Amino acid sequence: MLLITKAIARLLLPPGGVLLMAAAGMATLRRRQGRLLLAASLLLLALLSLRPVADLLLIPLEQRYPPLSHWSPRPGDAVVVLGGGVHARAPEYAGRDAPSDATLQRIAFALHLTAGRGRVPLWTSGGAVLHEGEQETEGAVMRRWLVARGLPPDRVHAEEGSANTWQNALLLGPALRAAGVRRVVLVTTAWHMPRAVWCFRRLGMVVLPAPCDYSSSQQSYTPLDWLPDADALDDSVRALHEYLGLLYYRLRYGG
Repeated sequence: MLLITKAIARLLLPPGGVLLMAAAGMATLRRRQGRLLLAASLLLLALLSLRPVADLLLIPLEQRYPPLSHWSPRPGDAVVVLGGGVHARAPEYAGRDAPSDATLQRIAFALHLTAGRGRVPLWTSGGAVLHEGEQETEGAVMRRWLVARGLPPDRVHAEEGSANTWQNALLLGPALRAAGVRRVVLVTTAWHMPRAVWCFRRLGMVVLPAPCDYSSSQQSYTPLDWLPDADALDDSVRALHEYLGLLYYRLRYGG
């Protein structure tokens, strides 16, 4: 089921959706509708590749919850870090799995949050999502890295069975309650935070959002920002994926 939903998302979202539009336009190029469809696909691709357009899509997601600049732990708090992928069999780490760039940013922020704040427990969450050669789950990789960077092993726990954000919350919930956790300090990428918070709150947990790794531009634009850019296209696709994910989750789990 997970593979099917991811395949559908790839066909709907750019570049898959745009390529399908262009192919349909090419197939009917002799008709006016075909030429319009081809032109629309090229225009859409160009717009999504502009930094201001990417920011227009990202900002409502990233600014939904403010940065967690001040946090005083209280009894019953636990930091939860959601996985964002792994690099399977990374050559630079002697073939061991390593955190992806997104996961590494989340780990770094979790370490920042817990530094000097006593023995706040920390949970990592993520399974082997698509089994693309990983030797370990996301949760296990994150736990290993956190322990290697100084956190006591008895403070770091791993949930290793989840395959998506909803399952992160679903599988963590019973373990957190059994451990006496009353509030989740939730760490994930800023554009992913609205969907993550929705899932955890939907399943009855008290959440303190701790977003990190912002992608939208915080500065004024330069002339270069109005030219197509691969990074801007990547950010646009991420944002559209989140909007689609939010809609899907509300339809499937919001009943």
